[in-house]
Amino acid sequence: MDVTDAAALHAEISRLARAHDHRALYRLADADHTHRLLDELGESQRTRSLVHLESARRWAGRQIELANRRLDEAEAALSTLDVRYAKALLVRMDDEFVVGEARRRRDELFVAVAGREHELEQLGRTAEAIAEEAMPRRRWWQRRRPS
Repeated sequence: MDVTDAAALHAEISRLARAHDHRALYRLADADHTHRLLDELGESQRTRSLVHLESARRWAGRQIELANRRLDEAEAALSTLDVRYAKALLVRMDDEFVVGEARRRRDELFVAVAGREHELEQLGRTAEAIAEEAMPRRRWWQRRRPS
């Protein structure tokens, strides 16, 4: 039974590798039963499967690095008041690859972005009100001057 399951796992890994489905391969690489089943395979099949799984792990590592880089860019954008860009970077992050301390940083940045958006919105409303007050108003008793 394990041999047929192992052969099916190898076929699935090969199919996912041909389809370049790194996310599914990464999930298989972290599954508990994967290595147990791969031990049932022949040497060449096990080696090919392990190469694909290791490639998926490297891909996941690059995704984690990308998420951390986006966090740093979002912090820099927020410090320069580029709220729209910071929010876009945070939204584009894949939750699966935001791990550990990065998850806390991302949540704090979301709160900071929301706060900064609110501040800028209030500032915009205040500026509009000040500009409106500064504009001279025509009174009904004042005539229009021909231009």
